[in-house]
Amino acid sequence: MIDIPVQSIGFLGSIAALSFTAGDDVNEHDFTNTGNEILWVQNDGAGTVLVTVVSVADPFGRLGNIVFTVAATTGRGCAGLFIPTLFNQSNGKVNVTLDDDTGVTLAVIRFDPRKSTG
Repeated sequence: MIDIPVQSIGFLGSIAALSFTAGDDVNEHDFTNTGNEILWVQNDGAGTVLVTVVSVADPFGRLGNIVFTVAATTGRGCAGLFIPTLFNQSNGKVNVTLDDDTGVTLAVIRFDPRKSTG
């Protein structure tokens, strides 16, 4: 798994200042999750990308992956917040898979209301 670093932004923060991790559809991705994170996906590739945020079984054994499509060329998509008991793997991280990685970059944002900027 390729770790996506968690970046904190405040209430006046901007995604323009974020660092992005290159997509990898072979090794997949994960990130540390406290329940206050948002996954941001950008797609500058020629084809649409299917993103899956992998869930874990809840106390009743149910699963509920989050799956969303990011449009080609200038697509942007996000998902979150992720309830730790439903999405954290045993290592405290959330797993993310991509069906294609051409032109795809990812960032994880943690909103921190104590910060005024990002």
